[in-house]
Amino acid sequence: MSNYRYRVSGINQQGEWEVVRPDGYMCNGTWKTKEDAEQDCKFWNGSLKKWEDKNDSKRTAKAAGLKSLAEVSRLTGVSKETLTNWQRNKPKLFAIVLKGCLAAKDTL
Repeated sequence: MSNYRYRVSGINQQGEWEVVRPDGYMCNGTWKTKEDAEQDCKFWNGSLKKWEDKNDSKRTAKAAGLKSLAEVSRLTGVSKETLTNWQRNKPKLFAIVLKGCLAAKDTL
């Protein structure tokens, strides 16, 4: 496993928390509380720990507890290509989508 980790970087000028991606860039979006930011970092880092390839959306979906990226696509109506782009470029959105899919799967 690589040493790259998602981490909370601090508070921005608007008083919201920011997260740094493993590649050193800021994540898209901000968090209202440090706890929310830390929870998402823990979720993403758990995926990184289980699967070495941090950019593989299929493996991230499986690490989150879903069968496949195809299952995420079926549950959301979003193409696998778009989901892969979200995982790479908008990890907070992708994490929310995965959490929503897990919740929806539990109620089906």
